[in-house]
Amino acid sequence: MIRPRLFGHPLHPITVGFPVALWTVGLVWDLAALLRARPLWSEMAFWTLAAGLMAAVPALITGFWEMMALPQGHAAEGKVWWHMGIMSAAFCCILVSVLLRQEALSSGVQAPGSAFVTALAGVALTLAGGWLGGELVFGHGVGVENRKERNGDEPSLDDA
Repeated sequence: MIRPRLFGHPLHPITVGFPVALWTVGLVWDLAALLRARPLWSEMAFWTLAAGLMAAVPALITGFWEMMALPQGHAAEGKVWWHMGIMSAAFCCILVSVLLRQEALSSGVQAPGSAFVTALAGVALTLAGGWLGGELVFGHGVGVENRKERNGDEPSLDDA
């Protein structure tokens, strides 16, 4: 299967930065809302988390694509499934957090505490899943173009 690439660079790592950053900043706005008790911070958290959800769609698609391109029986296969599961759970937590905020947003009041807790869980899962993603790339070479693919004459990271 063809791996997702843009000008020879893997797409999945390019797409993960925005959702991670937006969800983390959304949590910062939530903390500001808790400390300052102003609906403005809750509204900023809502829109930042929602933007992160939209930005996460390409990351989910390219991650799934990259997973499907992994050779069957690869040493990292189990970790890939864990990474996908954790990141999917993070996405769901953030989605629930955004849905919990909708009534507060339309009423102009601060978001409920449950919205903060689910966002916190989503960011924690994102950090854990991101760490595992780093293990896949740096420990197993998943998604990394290797010399064999480029030149066809040297051993592959996947062959090790």
